[in-house]
Amino acid sequence: MKFIWSLPVIIYLFLPQQIEAQSNNWKNGLNVPLYIRTSMSFGYDSNFLRLSSAEKNDADYNPFILGDTDTYDSAVIRPEFRLNYNPVFFNENETKFTFKISKVKFGQSNEKSYSVFSFLVEQHLGPYQWLRFGYVNAPQVLLRYYRDKDSISRDILTSNFSNEIIYLTYSFKVYKKSWFRIKPRLNRQYFNQYFTEFDTEVSTLEFRGYTQLLPDFKLSAWYAFGKGDNTSYDDGLLSTTVDRSYDMSIVGAQLIHYPDHFFKSASLSLTADHRKYKSEISDDPLHTGREHIDYKASLLLNKDFLEDLSLQFKLNYRHRTTESEYNWVESEKSFSKFEIWLKVNYDFALDFYY
Repeated sequence: MKFIWSLPVIIYLFLPQQIEAQSNNWKNGLNVPLYIRTSMSFGYDSNFLRLSSAEKNDADYNPFILGDTDTYDSAVIRPEFRLNYNPVFFNENETKFTFKISKVKFGQSNEKSYSVFSFLVEQHLGPYQWLRFGYVNAPQVLLRYYRDKDSISRDILTSNFSNEIIYLTYSFKVYKKSWFRIKPRLNRQYFNQYFTEFDTEVSTLEFRGYTQLLPDFKLSAWYAFGKGDNTSYDDGLLSTTVDRSYDMSIVGAQLIHYPDHFFKSASLSLTADHRKYKSEISDDPLHTGREHIDYKASLLLNKDFLEDLSLQFKLNYRHRTTESEYNWVESEKSFSKFEIWLKVNYDFALDFYY
């Protein structure tokens, strides 16, 4: 009985200390350095407007296709700033916040240049188990130049769109050094006032498996499927009477090697993206019966020079093959391009508490 009556006194004496101790633990967990990476990428794009062979040949007679440039290839620079903040909310599991800003600048075209903003939140849940939420936004990206055939002046119009991506991933262990990832993703593409008939929301679901059973190697393979929903279809305007929706599927694989010397890592990735349009309208030759396969290959080499300085060398190749009931559609919607990139990274930390 005396113990019961003494409980209020015990609580009064010790509870504030416990609360203060917990508060200090959280405060200390927030007092961690900010890790910053600044980088500059120098590149070359052989076909930055994604023109088909037929369009390249036609550019001499219709220079409006090239817009503010006189060539279809260009040098590219991409400065990037990344901030990592890893507070300690839980002693055993990591929490990571990543913020990134970059600018893609084409030497041959100011209008084609664009900015990208993104953030990523990651929570470690257990061995090989992560929950991640990401957001990416490119507010204005130039797709192509078009001549307004409905205007007497035949003005040249730029087809711009905002590209917004929201995704969630959950990964978990399946066997020893092997794990699996599930990734739902939503990509919103909204065009400017002259091309709202192309507004599309692309939703996909990706399944990806990883394994590191082989020493110094990591192998991954994935499959994704989804659809592009033409959100402005049949909204009352004459230009929206055509349904530009499509179904899609993607398969891919990547092999990463971690050698003992010279390169930190070397990776090769291959993907094939299949798209099939849903339109069945006979007077819509551009989409009816049209489908394409987009092949992509990438080679990436990473090299550390100093503790804070690293380099990346990357080669990208892309080839799109289009199938249609009309030869002119196949000719105009197929293209190839390659890119060469050299990226310089510099890492440092800001510690405001020590």
